[in-house]
Amino acid sequence: MAPSLRSYLSGLTSRSNGSIEHQIDQPFNQVKAQWRNPNDILSIVQLIGGDTVQTALAASTSPSYLTPVAFSFGWVAYAFSTISTVFGDGTLMPSPDCNAILVNARSGYQRDIKSWVLGRIVRDHEPPREKKPSLTITFYRAVRDKPVGIPDRDMIYFFGVAVIIVQFVIACIPGVLDRNWVPLIITFAGTILVQATGAIRQWSREKWNGGQVEGEQTVCITQGNGSRSVQVITTQSGGHNLEHMAAGPLPDVKSRATTVATIVLAVLWVVHLITVESLSSDAWYSVAIGALGMLQNTIAAGAKWSPSAFGFHWEMVEIVSKPKVFKTLQEAEKIKPGVGLALLPVFFPGELRNDEMRWKEEKLRQYKANDAAQIRPQTAMTRDTDSPTALSVDITAQHTPGQPYPEIWHPISWLYPPAPRLRGVEEGATASAVELGRYSPISFNAALLLPSLSVEEPNEVRQVSVGAVFKLQAVP
Repeated sequence: MAPSLRSYLSGLTSRSNGSIEHQIDQPFNQVKAQWRNPNDILSIVQLIGGDTVQTALAASTSPSYLTPVAFSFGWVAYAFSTISTVFGDGTLMPSPDCNAILVNARSGYQRDIKSWVLGRIVRDHEPPREKKPSLTITFYRAVRDKPVGIPDRDMIYFFGVAVIIVQFVIACIPGVLDRNWVPLIITFAGTILVQATGAIRQWSREKWNGGQVEGEQTVCITQGNGSRSVQVITTQSGGHNLEHMAAGPLPDVKSRATTVATIVLAVLWVVHLITVESLSSDAWYSVAIGALGMLQNTIAAGAKWSPSAFGFHWEMVEIVSKPKVFKTLQEAEKIKPGVGLALLPVFFPGELRNDEMRWKEEKLRQYKANDAAQIRPQTAMTRDTDSPTALSVDITAQHTPGQPYPEIWHPISWLYPPAPRLRGVEEGATASAVELGRYSPISFNAALLLPSLSVEEPNEVRQVSVGAVFKLQAVP
């Protein structure tokens, strides 16, 4: 073979080997470059995890302008999903992730809980473990000196604040080492946008909607038949109306300012995403910052929160738990009249046994007998009328023009609120109530224990002492 041909073939072989080596090394070089500086993946991960961000905000927002939610992946996706929501039903809070019901202990009416916060309280409730668990009913009393909507700070709150601080520390490292302050700028801008989102006032209006109650309110919240726990919350007059809250946010919580703020924040998040895409070096710091924030968001969204951390300050009064569900309901009825009967259709939707039916009918007869109706003349009642009384109802003194004012007797008795009232309906009539005796009241307001009260004006309302039997006399 000629020397020139040999050299040509040798060069062709070397070029072929070099091309093969280049084809083999090129994918690995791309992988190495991506792992060395993963800036391409940053813009992608910004679009995942929007649901986690929304749940973390729902759990952490409060009237305070500091929301312990860290900047993380998923905020761009959340910002755009919020736009469609505010133009739809106009709400920011997510739908409940726990199927639960609320039962009014007075009326027995039950409704599905559409409040995310109440649903979470039901989900996160852990009654004491019993050896033979059947049903555990926990009684709470709303604390008056702590307003609803001011959450207590717990470990989840301080963990969120700590994560935000650590994120800024990590973002400062490339600036100190290489004078690259872009990760710090990105982290600072993202944190400002997060805090601006959490500072929208509609969060608080949705989270704690419901208004105030008039008179005492007792409600039961549970996951329904099959659940092993019930929470019974008693709220005094002026407290938060949990029954209205369970119906979900009212239409008036919507705000035009929220719509404008949501659109502006979505645009700013797009600008933030473009800035992240332009990051050419030290991308690992931004990945670490986003991953740490995602961890905090996930914990805040999924952790178990106490009612006080959600802004509901309840004092535990008593816990009832018996080996049998029906026995538990009977015991609950003794503690708070109406609770056991109200929960009976929830846990026993079918037919009751004979002894259970007898207990139910006996209670209903007792309560019906205590449900005082219109005042009747003396001839329709006996002077010996007397009955054990615990609470009282409205008594209306009626007078027919041209007829003498009769002397009438009536025991004031009722098993549910409202507080007893004496009302005179006819113009010019004066009604007075004189206490004859009191039947072992468990608790009462000493300020109401007066020997007599008068109604001097038509339709004027006065309170009469609780748990007593009165002689009611109408005089001209």
